[in-house]
Amino acid sequence: MEASDPWSRVLRPRALLFHGAGSSGSTAERLLGTLLRLGWDQSVDLTCYEDRSGDVQRLSAIGQRYLARGCGASSAIGGISLGAHGAMTTLLRTDPAKWPRYAIVAMPAWLGPPDHTAQVTLSTGREISTSGVAETLRRIESQTPAPLRWIPTTLAADWAQYDPSVLSSALITAARQQAPTVEELNAVGVPTFVIAVTGDALHPAAIAHAWADALPHSDVVDIELTELTETGFAHARVIDRLRGFLATLG
Repeated sequence: MEASDPWSRVLRPRALLFHGAGSSGSTAERLLGTLLRLGWDQSVDLTCYEDRSGDVQRLSAIGQRYLARGCGASSAIGGISLGAHGAMTTLLRTDPAKWPRYAIVAMPAWLGPPDHTAQVTLSTGREISTSGVAETLRRIESQTPAPLRWIPTTLAADWAQYDPSVLSSALITAARQQAPTVEELNAVGVPTFVIAVTGDALHPAAIAHAWADALPHSDVVDIELTELTETGFAHARVIDRLRGFLATLG
């Protein structure tokens, strides 16, 4: 491998994380990165891949390239929302000999074909195209209760990184993407830590639990949407649960 390749550093644990559609690598690092550092290894080398396409197939191609580097027991792959779909699709298309030690997925949005929650993402993408980012954010903020105001604040920061037409396209594309099916998840032998968020209509906790039920080797932990502020998923019980899950892997 070339020394300049950022994925060639194998002396410490490393993880590839995918963010959700319309989100950013910095948000993935804030939500999941701190959890991995506190629950797995402080020295973990994170690659929070920046994607503007909303395309699961693109994420899968990137993930397969990452796993082809051969980190094995020292690596992990994961994602949030559409990024979770991308991480699982990656594993489905990767030789088991190249599978990582474990996967970590948070807030999967649907199971199999796009459902009613995907329609909300589709509608938001179209609204941005017709009404603009500022007006769409104003609408979202007006409908968001005070304890969840961090959501439009996060969206505003993430969406500012996109050209509006690219953002709209990413959301519309994401809403048309199929997630792994139950049968496909049944075939993923990678131990998987699943995070379910209660109170989020766009990422129903029931979907996360259905993913966990379908995966042969998984653990699932619940966290309230109101708890995902500055610390992301790095809450004491989630950290402890991740540590316990990793302890079972030897």
